[in-house]
Amino acid sequence: MAIGELPFFGTFSRITVVKVGHNSLTNVAARTLLLEKSAIVRKEFELNRFHQAARNLSEEGQNNIRILRGWAKSKGWVKAPNSGGPEKWGVVRNGEFEWNLLIKPESSMRPNLEAGSNIPRFDARIKRGGSGYINPFTGETGDVGIGEHLLLNKLY
Repeated sequence: MAIGELPFFGTFSRITVVKVGHNSLTNVAARTLLLEKSAIVRKEFELNRFHQAARNLSEEGQNNIRILRGWAKSKGWVKAPNSGGPEKWGVVRNGEFEWNLLIKPESSMRPNLEAGSNIPRFDARIKRGGSGYINPFTGETGDVGIGEHLLLNKLY
């Protein structure tokens, strides 16, 4: 007889726990499976450094990340895989990834950094070099000064 169904993400859509007897091996196996699956689900949903930093931003910062992602998608750019560092959006040319948007919600605290690197920020460009930088919120284009180290926690 089933005593309950527990929804899960991942390989199984749900697990039905069956009670056969108070001390039966089946009951122990069902509990063990349940505990192992819970640990896997928790591991899959741990936030990486990028998401932890983004979660700590102001509401404006979090909204700006959503807007920037939508803007990147509208340009046909793809997100490069990452394991928690800056989020990179761009294109693959000649087998190499070329970034157009870098989202950096984590303040960097390394010594000898450029001014503006110790704040949550993003960089955006529509083409490499020279006057290829852009502020996606204002549409202003120009050199590095226009599209580099732009504040994430700002209402544009």
